This record gives sequence, structure tokens and C-alpha cells, in this order.
Amino acid sequence: TGPSVVRRLERKMIRRHPHLFGGGERQDWEALKARERPEGASVLSGLASGLDPLLKAYRIQDRVAGVGFDWPDASGALAKVREELDEVGEALDAGDADALLEEIGDLLFSAVNLARLAGVHPDAASWRVWPETGGSRSPERTWRPSTPSGRSSRPRASRVLGPAPPRAPRRTAPVR
Repeated sequence: TGPSVVRRLERKMIRRHPHLFGGGERQDWEALKARERPEGASVLSGLASGLDPLLKAYRIQDRVAGVGFDWPDASGALAKVREELDEVGEALDAGDADALLEEIGDLLFSAVNLARLAGVHPDAASWRVWPETGGSRSPERTWRPSTPSGRSSRPRASRVLGPAPPRAPRRTAPVR
């Protein structure tokens, strides 16, 4: 019935936000959610399947950090990003498209974790790059060639992976 639904939602709000209702201190969200999961349920259960990949990576890492699986600070995550970047270079040098796809995925996942530990939301950071969305950086400045000649000694990704898939339509504003 309507009143029972309202009572259940009210109890849930008070349980999840005791600091707003005079019932105690603010609690860590992921720790609170972990207590609400059924016994034996995965820490990743209930994660929305339709999330944007950056947000999904962020949420996964936030959840596993809530149960103690995390770097003590951003320096560990930075070392991991450097390691993954080296592995991307190796896959590019080898011309192995499957390895390149896997290693770039690992690199992006690691970069999201670095952002999280540095206190930067990766979605907000990615939107800063694009001037048409109010970002402050131009793509030319962001993706400047790394050699004086403007050419890399590694093969272009398009030669390894083939043509890029069609792009998804651009969002006009970040999802909040």
C-alpha cells in the first residue's frame, strides 16, 4: 500500500543518512551499501549495467576500496599507470591487436583509479578537454606529438587495429 511504501522509504533514508536526521555521524557510502547486501553477495552486485565505462570503472574501484582493496595513496596508482603504459607500448611494438585492446583497457582502468585517488572525478576531467563543452584545454595542446618531427617510431593504432568503429553521438553535457 501507499503508506507502507512511504514508511519503508523513510526508514531507508534515515538508515542511510543518519547525519541528516540527528541519528549519528555520516557513514562511508560503500561500507553502508556492503552491510545492506545479502550475505555472500559480490561487492559488485547491484552495480548498474548501463553505466558509462569511465563511471563504471570509478564505481567498481570505489566499491572494492570500501572493502579494503586499494592503494594507500595516489603514488601506487601512478606506478600502476606507468606499468600499464609500458605494456601498451609493448603491444603496439608487437603489432598485436588483441593485446593492445586489453592493455589499453587496463591503462584506462588504472588511470581512472589514479584520478579517484587524486580526488579528481574522471568524467569531470574528461569533459575539461573539450572546448565545445566549456573545457579549458584544446585538443592540439592535449595530444601534441611526442617527437620533434611529429612522428612516432611506433606503428599507428589504425595500422594495428584497422579502421575505428563509428562514433557514438556526442553528449552535450556531462551526466550528473
